[in-house]
Amino acid sequence: MMMNTVSNTTLVQRLFGSAAPCPSLFGFAFWWAWWDVFRVSDTHLIPSAVAVDAETERICIELGFFIAAVVLAIAARRGFSLFDKGLFLKCITAGLVVCMGLFYAPLVGAERVAPLLLQFLMGVGGAVLFFAWFELYSVCGVPHPVAIVACCLLVNAVVLVAVLLAHFFLLPLPIAAMHAALPIASCAMLMKGIAGQRSSHERFLAQQVKIVFLPQKLFIAVFVFGFVFGLVLNFTPGISQGPGEDVHYPLFLEIAGIALGGILFLLLGRAFSSTPEKAFSVRWAIVPFIVFSLLSIPVVGVVNPFVSKAFLWAGYEYLDLMMMAIYIRIARELHTSPLMVNAQGQAADVGGIVLGMLLGAAMNAAALSQMGSYLSGIVMAAVMAVIIVAFYIMTDRNIVTIWGLQKKSPKARDEERKAARVASFAQSYGLTPRERDVLAELVEQRRPELIAEKLYISLGTVRSHIARIYAKTGVHSQIDLVKKYEEESQRVS
Repeated sequence: MMMNTVSNTTLVQRLFGSAAPCPSLFGFAFWWAWWDVFRVSDTHLIPSAVAVDAETERICIELGFFIAAVVLAIAARRGFSLFDKGLFLKCITAGLVVCMGLFYAPLVGAERVAPLLLQFLMGVGGAVLFFAWFELYSVCGVPHPVAIVACCLLVNAVVLVAVLLAHFFLLPLPIAAMHAALPIASCAMLMKGIAGQRSSHERFLAQQVKIVFLPQKLFIAVFVFGFVFGLVLNFTPGISQGPGEDVHYPLFLEIAGIALGGILFLLLGRAFSSTPEKAFSVRWAIVPFIVFSLLSIPVVGVVNPFVSKAFLWAGYEYLDLMMMAIYIRIARELHTSPLMVNAQGQAADVGGIVLGMLLGAAMNAAALSQMGSYLSGIVMAAVMAVIIVAFYIMTDRNIVTIWGLQKKSPKARDEERKAARVASFAQSYGLTPRERDVLAELVEQRRPELIAEKLYISLGTVRSHIARIYAKTGVHSQIDLVKKYEEESQRVS
């Protein structure tokens, strides 16, 4: 028992350091599982009595997400934020539950009304919750958001396995209730997470927020990745299940692919935490996706065709996590609206997915899905498109400089972190800009004479500033001030 506790503690420390995040921050996993039930393995996680047209309805839900992303990106440019819209988010969740009830109406003998419209509305509502979660993760008070999101992907895979196993032991109605409960649980944890980070968000809004537009090259790259994934998702020649065939085996493979993408990202995440610039290197961001895609080619029709989709899921989820990490870092370092950045990126990704799905559906309608011998050529062409985008558009230089995020020395990054901690402490106690400058020197344990010389002010002025700093922070000496500053900095970090 003690060994298990020690190993679990060590795992948490490796992922999150000494500051373990609040459990409510992992609620995004339930949203992710709710969303993936509609996408994994031709919607076979949904009870068959619902009679879902997987090809068409998946396009509708992704289209709803795309429209919502475009609208929210435009609204964010005008200062709109989901962070302080608690009632709105609860109403969206209630609307999703109503849509889920109508979606599963056939399980109680009723007819499913306007199924395509239902999927579209669920796509819109799901997008709102998704972007609210990423506004939360982009707040500087949330520790290790990238590791949290990667762990959410793994929890998502566990939940999907639980839903799959439920098909063996439960009736369709409890399975539908389980699916409908996922967005409720996610919203409840989101509200708790927002409440815990409200002060950090207010400090963020108190500063000037920059307007950042997605560069054309990155937009095209993300669009192509989404297009390849959407095409493979809807066009699966030679690997579709026929009547009476077992669907559980390919389901397990696809869920395993999802988990594999998250595990790979966490393994490389230690490199990102020690050297953040590696997250902007094509070697780290693109190569795993290409490797997984290439691995899918020889197994098609040779070993097991379903493994190809598992590899592509792994590659796509890894790349998805990479882009989410980049969006979070952009919002934090460039001090821009996380909703605006993420909505632009997701609009490019999901727009590509929708067009890829439409092309896949058109190819299926043209009976190309029966031409299994051409699958390797199709997958190879898609992989070549990804490689071209990766190495001729998303070069290392473009990724690093595309948002103005230059490579920084460890000393420069350390100075930035110190300045941010001083600014946060000064704002908490209402210090003036000049008092903040004096504070920055005091916490470095410099004497008043040196502070006066460095800031080009008289010794008497320095002593006046120090007296006011002591009064505002409730301390009586420089030692007490430094101790209080270190304690609060450690707590915030």
